[in-house]
Amino acid sequence: MWDDGSSDRLPASRVRGVFVGAGYLEEAAVRPDGTFELAGLYGRTRLEVSPAFRATVSAVQAPAAITAGRYLLDFTPGTVVDDIKVVMTRRVGRLLATVVDETEKPLTTGSVILLPPRPDPGEEVGTQPGSTGMGFLANPTGNDRGEYVIEDVLPGAYLAIAIDIPPYLLNLDSDLMERARAAAIPIELAPGELRRTLRVVPLRRFVAVGLTDTGPRLRH
Repeated sequence: MWDDGSSDRLPASRVRGVFVGAGYLEEAAVRPDGTFELAGLYGRTRLEVSPAFRATVSAVQAPAAITAGRYLLDFTPGTVVDDIKVVMTRRVGRLLATVVDETEKPLTTGSVILLPPRPDPGEEVGTQPGSTGMGFLANPTGNDRGEYVIEDVLPGAYLAIAIDIPPYLLNLDSDLMERARAAAIPIELAPGELRRTLRVVPLRRFVAVGLTDTGPRLRH
C-alpha cells in the first residue's frame, strides 16, 4: 500500500525478508492483488520491496508482539502472522556525491556511505529497507569525475562520508567505525536530489596490510 492512499499498483515483483546481521534473505512474489507470503522467517527481520525505483518502504505495520523497531520484525519459528502491511512511499531522496582527494582531484576508487546521525541500535540505518549493516552505500556512476550516487533513501538526517577503504572494514572494528563517524559531515536529505562534494577521509593508514585467520588485521 502507498502512504498517500494511492491505488496504483506497487512497482515491485518481489518482497524480501532480510535477516538482520545474518547476511541472507527469503523472497516471495507479489501477487496481482498486492499480497504476498513469506515462509521460513525467524528472528529480527526487515522487509524490502524490489524492484521499487523512485520508491521505498516507509513503514511496516504489524502486531505489537512482533514489532522490534520502526522497520524491524521479530519472528518466532512455527508461528503464522497474517496481518502485516508494508507501506510504500514515493517521497525518496537521492544523494549525488562528488569525491575529491586532498589535492581536490576527483577520486574514483573510494566509497561513499550514509550513516545514522547517532549509533542507536533500535533505529540504525542498517535496519532500514535498502541499507546494509554499514548504512547506505553509494553506487559509482562509472565516469571519471569522482561521482557516486545513493538512490531511494527515506528523507531525514544522516552523516555522509567518503573513505578510501572497503566499507565492510568498518564493521570489523568499532574504533575504525568511530573514526569514520567523527569525520563524517551532517546532511539533511529531502525528497529529490542533493548534491555534495566530499573530501575523502584517509582511513587506509589505520588498516594493517595482510589478513589473519579471522579477516583483515586492523591497527590503531
